[in-house]
Amino acid sequence: MIVMSVEDLRNIIREEVGKAVEKVEPKRDLPHFLTRQEAQELLRVSESKMFELMGRKDFPVCREFGVKIYTEKLFDWIEQHLPEGGKKRVFRSIS
Repeated sequence: MIVMSVEDLRNIIREEVGKAVEKVEPKRDLPHFLTRQEAQELLRVSESKMFELMGRKDFPVCREFGVKIYTEKLFDWIEQHLPEGGKKRVFRSIS
């Protein structure tokens, strides 16, 4: 049985909620779909690299109403393609 004080439990919850908020905050400022230029700025890649990424079958591009990138799926794609043990980058808002 694990015994801890209420204050210890509050600190743990506060810390975990803080971590979750840090992950969500930058994404909240972004639109649901990004243009190629917006995604390029967000990822900080060259124009040629962005075209290369958008040509990949596994890259989250929507072509239903012009070429747009699904923002949430882009973050999922990034998570899936991080190198094992690699550092996670924090993305800034583009607005």
